[in-house]
Amino acid sequence: MRDAPGALELLLVLAYVASFAIGLGPVVWVLIAEIFPTRIRGRAMSLATISLWSACTLVSMTFLTLVEALTAAGAFWLYAVLSAATFAFVWRAVPETKGKTLEELEVLWTRDGRPGDSAARPLTDRRPSS
Repeated sequence: MRDAPGALELLLVLAYVASFAIGLGPVVWVLIAEIFPTRIRGRAMSLATISLWSACTLVSMTFLTLVEALTAAGAFWLYAVLSAATFAFVWRAVPETKGKTLEELEVLWTRDGRPGDSAARPLTDRRPSS
């Protein structure tokens, strides 16, 4: 019974890894491939990838400082709150892209207002009013 806390910790870490592997882990890479217009997709994905890896590096570099300041439990509670905020943002702001072609997604992302607003004009059609 003495090893139960260690086994529980291992189980929770494995649950986290499994959740990340089917959730935000691969979704980020799919989303950054879909949100940029075709004409700038390569450069924009490069910038997004650099930003993502920079953020991951920042999290890794500050973890021990967070543990010292908040304790290990506090650091993970902070990460949990940030994950919940991320979930809420994605749920509210990221439209469903399943079954759509890249061309349809480009139209979806280049409209004024909220994604999918059919009354909006594409950004490429904006002309100064005379």
